[in-house]
Amino acid sequence: MTNQASKDTAVFIDGFNVYHFIDKNDRSLLWLDYMRLSQLLAPVDKIVSVNYFSAFAFWDSDKVRRHSDYIKALEAGGVNVNMGTFADKEKIGLIRDPKGTLRVTFFRETFQTIRRRFYTHEEKQTDVAIGVKMYKTACQEDVQKIILISNDTDFVPVLKEIDEDFPEIRLKVYAPVDVSYKLPSSVREIVSQKHHKHLSLSQIEKSQFPDPVTLPDGSTISKPSTW
Repeated sequence: MTNQASKDTAVFIDGFNVYHFIDKNDRSLLWLDYMRLSQLLAPVDKIVSVNYFSAFAFWDSDKVRRHSDYIKALEAGGVNVNMGTFADKEKIGLIRDPKGTLRVTFFRETFQTIRRRFYTHEEKQTDVAIGVKMYKTACQEDVQKIILISNDTDFVPVLKEIDEDFPEIRLKVYAPVDVSYKLPSSVREIVSQKHHKHLSLSQIEKSQFPDPVTLPDGSTISKPSTW
């Protein structure tokens, strides 16, 4: 007989991992209420905390403003928000140029290139922050279940440590990827197939904020017309 008893549950969300999944499939669903989604994923459980991790895209002021408004909506719904940072990362790539001195063959085509230095933005600290908070929650809080929403295999070590040190805590992982994507076996070695699932667009669609969201002070925030 399946045990359906309510469990005190903590939820951890890799914000950019979910964002990129929705951005790829249906941007109209980015107005996502993570408290509501957590209750949908664990309907018989008591949600003791929902922890959202992300970072501001500091190079785009409009994105920062929209993200700030979204965070206000999350916090109004009881979500704990944890913000990391982006860092500039220097990379060197090859640019196609007829006057270039470097000859390259790619897919049977040969052409001249030059080296070019460019910069990208790399999210920093978020994965570490999620892992640390998950383990601290297992150590310090009386929870019976931890749900991680991410498809990042960087979390395998912390999942393994929690599973070994706190076998009484049930671990569950929802991967925000297309259903055709095969879920990584490295996670399933720790979390059984029953507790490692795809996060579906239909679940996200059922977990949208109202528009507008009313904040505790009576002011409102509307869903952005663009993201």
